[in-house]
Formats: sequence, C-alpha cells, structure tokens
Amino acid sequence: MELAGIDTSVYKAHSIRSAASTKAIESGHTPEEVKEHANWSQNSYTIQRYYYKPTAQKTKSTKIVNSIFSNTENNTTSEVETEAIEIVLGTT
Repeated sequence: MELAGIDTSVYKAHSIRSAASTKAIESGHTPEEVKEHANWSQNSYTIQRYYYKPTAQKTKSTKIVNSIFSNTENNTTSEVETEAIEIVLGTT
C-alpha cells in the first residue's frame, strides 16, 4: 500500500477490502458473488454492514442535493417580471 502512495497510518487492510467490495458491487456484481469470491459466508451480512460503502453519486442524500442544485435554468418564483442577479461570494 505504501508503494502505491497510500497513507498507511490512515488506511489499513480493511480499507482495501471495503474499496474492492464496493467497486465490485458498483460494477454490477451482487453481494453474494463478492462473498463467494472472497470466500466469505453467504449467511453473513458483514459486507453490507461494514465493507460496502456507496460512492457519493449513489447515496440518497447526494441524489437529493444534486437534484436541487444541478438545475441551471433561470427559474424565478415571483409572478412579477424580475431580472435574475448573480450572487458572487468573497467579493466586496
């Protein structure tokens, strides 16, 4: 792991298991297939509880946030004709 540039004071072997399991599931493999490949018990839910960590694009809260902020159309809620303004942070 160190040779790959991974900070081993932060990431240990379980991080590799988690990353590999998550990648396999998100690539289309079922948790059962991953368990079989890793020689884990089919009756265990360890992979679902501890190893599978959905990427940000897959989590429910991220989907909600993206649906709110990804719309770039200029929609106003006022019935009166208004002109949209641009708000820029960090300017005076």
